[in-house]
Amino acid sequence: MACILLIAKHTLRGLVFSWPLYLMTAIGFYTEPPLNWLLWTLGVPGIAISIHILSRGIREGYRTRVADRLLNRANLFQFLRNSRPD
Repeated sequence: MACILLIAKHTLRGLVFSWPLYLMTAIGFYTEPPLNWLLWTLGVPGIAISIHILSRGIREGYRTRVADRLLNRANLFQFLRNSRPD
């Protein structure tokens, strides 16, 4: 669940900042040949960079917010001590 929330958060944040790239690339499908190549030449690498930044952000968010809190040893031992039948 935490991964899904991080993916949604970073995807929405990325769309807010990089929507012109997606729009520019989409417009490239509806324009004439000299202009569409220019739009694709600028848009496609921009989208690739945006996806790379998105994946780095998701990994970093997972590392800082989720990884140590789910599986650290102290929480595991505390959980096992509290779950014993009395």
